Amino acid sequence: MAGLPNLEDLWTDESPLGLSNLQLLTVSSCKSLSKVINSRSLTKLHKLHTLTVQACISVQEIFDLDGLGADANIETLSELNTIRIVGLVSLRCIWNKNPCGIVKFHNLKKLHVYNCHNLRFLFFPSMVQSLAQLRELCVWNCKNMEAIIMEEEGLRVETSETLVFMMLTNLQLANLESLTCFSRKKCKIDFFFFFFGFIIEDLLRFIHPCNAKDDIVFV
Repeated sequence: MAGLPNLEDLWTDESPLGLSNLQLLTVSSCKSLSKVINSRSLTKLHKLHTLTVQACISVQEIFDLDGLGADANIETLSELNTIRIVGLVSLRCIWNKNPCGIVKFHNLKKLHVYNCHNLRFLFFPSMVQSLAQLRELCVWNCKNMEAIIMEEEGLRVETSETLVFMMLTNLQLANLESLTCFSRKKCKIDFFFFFFGFIIEDLLRFIHPCNAKDDIVFV
């Protein structure tokens, strides 16, 4: 879907689109769109493996989880392995509520986020355990990005004191002028088989959790 300036909603209750076999979704230059995947479409995207959203200037949320309870336990995005988000200048969040216990991202391998200047963070701490397959995390040119992991305001979810990115091999963080730390949660972060594309001293300057005394462990 590209260059649809009047498109406000991809999915409606009256939509004739069959989504159960959709594997690749690209949304580009749809300037009236504010959300990409809503709770109604989540139950239908059984085979979606690649999602790309770019140059949609009004998009504020990628995944709209409103209407789903904490016990929904939806597995329909279990095939999603790549998310690319580029040039969404109004994007406030990728998921508008903590998806832990609602939607699983067990197969997500690549997350690339570029030129999203309104985005302040990527993950809630409780999400990390469902990102066991994440191999590439690339975040570039997001000038208001404060942390990669941040607890939801007004809500503290109990999680392990160690956040493990077991399969992460490529981490790229560049031109993030507001980034002060990797995690706002006081915890230990383990990276396995880690590949640095830049000077390690520069990374360690901000990767330590803010105001925390716990350790960052590289294995």
